[in-house]
Amino acid sequence: MSRQAFFVALPIVLLSCVPAKAGDFWTNFWTDWHRNNSWMEPFVYPDRASVCHMTELQIAKGWQLQNTLGDPHFEADNVRLSPAGVSKLRWILTQNPAQARNVFVQRGLSDDITTRRLATAQQAAAEIGRGSFSEVLVSDVPLPNTPARNIVATEAYLAGYLQSMPKPAPKAFTGDISGGSGGGSSQ
Repeated sequence: MSRQAFFVALPIVLLSCVPAKAGDFWTNFWTDWHRNNSWMEPFVYPDRASVCHMTELQIAKGWQLQNTLGDPHFEADNVRLSPAGVSKLRWILTQNPAQARNVFVQRGLSDDITTRRLATAQQAAAEIGRGSFSEVLVSDVPLPNTPARNIVATEAYLAGYLQSMPKPAPKAFTGDISGGSGGGSSQ
């Protein structure tokens, strides 16, 4: 009898659990169906934002590099701007778009040098800008440069190459009026 009771009770227990499991099954089924049929849409916008964010960062770093005053833009004592520095600062404050007029000063070898450069650039920006101007900030980005010996070697190579090229001499101006290769034959 216990065996018969077990086989009678087992379907009753299983059937009592089915509605609860069936509800979860159908909820999960439709949730999964909607996810699978719109799988790309939730990921498109974060992907686009990541590309745009990276592009904005690259543009900001480019403006920072373009607007950086480095060693060549200051006199040896770092108390005055060199003529190149004044020219570059004037260009930054007058020719750049308004949102890209921040001035960056390359960090010096010591904090004292950096502080003097910062004060010098702020004073010069106030004189050139005549009023409110953008911030003068410290930058750790090194300025791109090329050693002078590389430039001299390149110019010497180019000058030698240009001198070794033969001068163009068109036949029309050489004085040879026979033409060399005429149309008729002379027999």
